[in-house]
Amino acid sequence: MSYQGQLAAKVKKDAAERLSKHQIITKKIDGLYRQWWCGCPDSGCDWFYIVTWPGYMCYCGDMGDYVFQRVDDMVLFMRRSAMSFDYAAEKCIAHGSPIRKYCYEVFEDLLNDEEKLLEEEYEPEDQQGRRDKIADLRAQINEESHEHEAYMAISDSGLWDGCDFPSCEAFDFHFLWCLHAIDWFTKNVKDA
Repeated sequence: MSYQGQLAAKVKKDAAERLSKHQIITKKIDGLYRQWWCGCPDSGCDWFYIVTWPGYMCYCGDMGDYVFQRVDDMVLFMRRSAMSFDYAAEKCIAHGSPIRKYCYEVFEDLLNDEEKLLEEEYEPEDQQGRRDKIADLRAQINEESHEHEAYMAISDSGLWDGCDFPSCEAFDFHFLWCLHAIDWFTKNVKDA
């Protein structure tokens, strides 16, 4: 399983456990101007607010701050869209924490995928040259390498050109956790 898949499974499990005792307390309802507090009344951990106004939803709390924009009633929208991570990320117009960030494990997945494609995509005479370039990249970049070093090495490798330049980013743990919290909220709120 790819790093992205492992991270998504880890966040799903973590959020389900940590949200299991949460409650929703309505603070304000005035049409689409709404505010809820979500958390455990006996704990200060993992609390968050959901605030909506026409066309917007703001999530703010322990795991970060994110504002989403799309349709008038964002509770209904996020009920259908929060678990579509890429789509939800497109609708995030402001954030206090990163949505995605460079990840060495994604870099490794990229190289592993490229190795798997060698025999399918390339003629035998081209395979060894690409295999050598992949090995050079592995030798240059490790877990301690900075994002800039990784992207420079990828660029210099000649394995990809500008049209198909790969990303080595993964969704941030906090962003995914917040999307799970929003999904939990939208499925459990009674007065939206």
